Amino acid sequence: MSRPAALLLADTHGYFVLMDKIIRTAMEEFSGLEFILHAGDMGVLDARDLSHLPQRERILLEKHENPTEEFLPYLTEEKELPLPMYHIPGNHEDFFLYDKLTKGNQFPRRFYPMEPAYLYTYAGTKNLWRMAGLGKLHPHHPPEKMPASDKFLSRQEIDAFLYAQRTVKAKAGIFIFHEAPYLIKCENKCHFGHPFFSQVIRDFQPRIVICGHMHFSYTVQIGASRVYGLPATRDGFFGILYDDYSVTLHHWDEPGKTLEFSRYPEGEEKRYQEKSEEKKHKTITAGQIFHRFGLPRNDPHLNGALGKIIVSIRKMEKEKGISREDAFAFAEKFLLENGFLRED
Repeated sequence: MSRPAALLLADTHGYFVLMDKIIRTAMEEFSGLEFILHAGDMGVLDARDLSHLPQRERILLEKHENPTEEFLPYLTEEKELPLPMYHIPGNHEDFFLYDKLTKGNQFPRRFYPMEPAYLYTYAGTKNLWRMAGLGKLHPHHPPEKMPASDKFLSRQEIDAFLYAQRTVKAKAGIFIFHEAPYLIKCENKCHFGHPFFSQVIRDFQPRIVICGHMHFSYTVQIGASRVYGLPATRDGFFGILYDDYSVTLHHWDEPGKTLEFSRYPEGEEKRYQEKSEEKKHKTITAGQIFHRFGLPRNDPHLNGALGKIIVSIRKMEKEKGISREDAFAFAEKFLLENGFLRED
């Protein structure tokens, strides 16, 4: 009979008080839990100094009302995790602080950051768990055009992870990624994830893969590997890993009730490449128009107008081509004519 071994979490987004309650509830409900795996976006923040956060990240913290102070008691060692936690960064962390704590070996007790270049082991009651983790997002650009942002994997991080998997004698049975492999969510129109992670899973075939980022559940079989996407811990969800490598999904409200993972098929890399080509021809986005002209975000009439602008620009891109500045000029003219901008 299989026994619970590890608690699976993802996307805490700073809700450490809730996370602590979930951990302790799970330990009561699933006797024998030994360690925790966290698949990114934990919310590593120091409320005393948020100066290293990009402006966009500060706006998102305020918009989603994510707490910034709940990691602080762990930093000051006033609180401690009840179980050891192996974790990776997501795309919403204070990366300056995360890197500082990782490189200085200064993470609070029982927090174990997983670096791309290493294989991690945990000696459980029944299994010797071998794990490898790769956090952040893969850039949706060619390697030579990788954007300069800490939330994206660098070429060095990717190479270090791949080198480690190729050279270790004892292969990892568990991969922990923040981003998903490339999957289809609704027919052939809605895709998510990145084919890089699909290929890594095919190449190295761990027994299971745990992913975060999407905030909804999914599972898919890729070769010999079973992939599980976890919904957000900030919304009360958690998973349980058993000593036979099976996984169940639960919610804090009814921890003993097992929930179903949604099942989505793999996407074709050809379609991903086609979508990438389509993006190359897009001159500007609605978000860039908001930023360029300093527009308010909460006006439904303006949102409708922007939809019409973008439709018109996309049509021009396909029919005759349009430069970036001409696209902005078209948007400005439309906004002026419809009273959303004033001429100075």
